[in-house]
Amino acid sequence: TAQEVEDNTSTTTYVSPGRAGRHPSAAKVWCSIAATGALETNGSFNCTTTDTGPGDRTINFTTSFATGTPYNGTLGNHAASNGDVRYQIGTRAAGSIRVIMQLGTTATDLEHDHIFCGDQ
Repeated sequence: TAQEVEDNTSTTTYVSPGRAGRHPSAAKVWCSIAATGALETNGSFNCTTTDTGPGDRTINFTTSFATGTPYNGTLGNHAASNGDVRYQIGTRAAGSIRVIMQLGTTATDLEHDHIFCGDQ
C-alpha cells in the first residue's frame, strides 16, 4: 500500500512503479532558477518561484510536503566565475522554502538548481 511505502519498514514487500514515487527518498520537486528569478521551463517540476529581492527567492511547492521539513539537495550551478558564492536556506515550511544567495557579502541574483525529497 502507499502507507507501507511511506513507512519504509519492509525489506521484502514489492513496490510497484506507481507507488515508488511515494517513498520519502523519491524526488518530489526540482527546479532550475535563472538569475532573473524565472523558472527554466524544461528544468522544473511541481513548483513556482517568487522573486522577493536581490539574491532572495522563495520556491513554492505545488504539492506541499507533509512534514513541513523537506529535504533539500542543492546543486552548485551558478553563473559566477569567481568569488565566494553562498546559499542560505531561510524560512522553511510545508508549502515553500526561501533561498538567499550572496556573492561575497552582497546579495546577488544567481542561477541555481534544487531537488526536494520527502513525504508529500
